[in-house]
Amino acid sequence: MRALVSAIVFSAFGVFSTAAFAQPLQSINDFDPELHLNLAECFKWEYSDQHKCFQQSLSRCYLFTGHLGAAGGAQYCSHIAFVEIDDKLNELYPIYLAAAKNNAYGPDRVAESEEMLRAAQRSWIAYRDAMCEIEATWNAVKSGYFAVVDDCKSRLTLMQMQALHAELGGFVEAR
Repeated sequence: MRALVSAIVFSAFGVFSTAAFAQPLQSINDFDPELHLNLAECFKWEYSDQHKCFQQSLSRCYLFTGHLGAAGGAQYCSHIAFVEIDDKLNELYPIYLAAAKNNAYGPDRVAESEEMLRAAQRSWIAYRDAMCEIEATWNAVKSGYFAVVDDCKSRLTLMQMQALHAELGGFVEAR
C-alpha cells in the first residue's frame, strides 16, 4: 500500500519515472543526478510547489543510495541537491541584478540600486548558512549532520528564489 501511495504522490508532481523502479546503486560512482534525483523537473513547477517536489526527489534518491551508508547515501543526495538548487539561484541572480540597474530611481542611482541588492543577497547567504548550522547543532545531529545542513540550505535557497520572484519579479523584463 505504501508503494502505491508513493507512486501516486510522485506522479502528482511529475517526478515519478522509470527511475523509481531501478535497482539500488552498487556504488556511489554509479550515481546519475538526472536519473536518481531529477531536480530539473522540479524547477518547472511553480515556486510554491517546488519544495514538495524536491523533497520527493530526495526521498527517491535515498531509495537508490540509502544502503550505501550516510556518506554515500543521504549526505550525497542532499549535497547534490543543494549544489543544483544553488546553481539555479546563481543562474537567476543576474536577471535580478539587471532589473536593479534598469529600475533604479534615476540614472545616478544605478550603482546604488545594484549594490543594495548585492548587499541584501550577501546578508541573506550569511543568514542561511548560520541558520542551517544552528538547526543541525541544536537538533544534536551527528552522523547525518551535513545532510541536515544541506537540506536546510536547499529549503532556504528555494525560499529565497521565491522571495526574489515575489518581490522583484515584476521588475524583470520579459525574456
